[in-house]
Amino acid sequence: MSSEHQGQVIAQYRKAKHWTQEDLAGALRVDTRTVQRMEGQSMIRNIERRRLLVGLLSIPAALLGLEQEQKQVQKTSIAVNQDRISFFEDEMATRWDMYHTGGTIRASRGLGMWIGEMLRFARSAQSTIWQDRALTLLAMSYQLQSCVSRDMMDYDLAHRTFKRAYRIAKELGDEEMMAAALAREGVTLIQQGYPEEAIKCLRGALDLIKNLGLTSLRGFTLQALSEAFAKTQQAQECWYHLGFA
Repeated sequence: MSSEHQGQVIAQYRKAKHWTQEDLAGALRVDTRTVQRMEGQSMIRNIERRRLLVGLLSIPAALLGLEQEQKQVQKTSIAVNQDRISFFEDEMATRWDMYHTGGTIRASRGLGMWIGEMLRFARSAQSTIWQDRALTLLAMSYQLQSCVSRDMMDYDLAHRTFKRAYRIAKELGDEEMMAAALAREGVTLIQQGYPEEAIKCLRGALDLIKNLGLTSLRGFTLQALSEAFAKTQQAQECWYHLGFA
């Protein structure tokens, strides 16, 4: 176990990122008082929280008593390595799971700061072997922000973040991610009251994945199409697509 005062280390790295205690609390999904107590502790007993702090604040693992998890860091001037990108991918999956199971409000906590972190990470990964994975994380973060914004009826932000997600997916040539972005944009347009525009997006999504399988995404898109046709009083098309879904 490192002799470093772990709370002081956390405070030092937090300040180096220009984060307030409130910022860190949002990223950890805890209250500010918890961060205040944590920064006063010589040892953080919760190992999972220490791992999360390593990823969020770029703290060397050894400084938080995680020497066994510290791998050889590549000789590079940027903070990108296998451990760090794997952490971000796991955290991204957790955030999507929280959105689906815990609801919009929980998923929105710290999301703006997460997006900022993914932007910085993607920039730091440019021209490295991690570039595509970093961009994928950024695109999926924008898709999550689009969904959260739609649920909170902030449609302007939902459309802006959809466009960012789609642009990155197109740059990567990732048809599945492009289709997912289009499908979610279609749902936003339905909710906003523009079913005709939604139909165009949803058909575009289906065209992209027609030869790729992707049963879950296809079913989600067909179901949304059925709803869009229902709202345009096209009963036959509605039932046709619902049957496929």
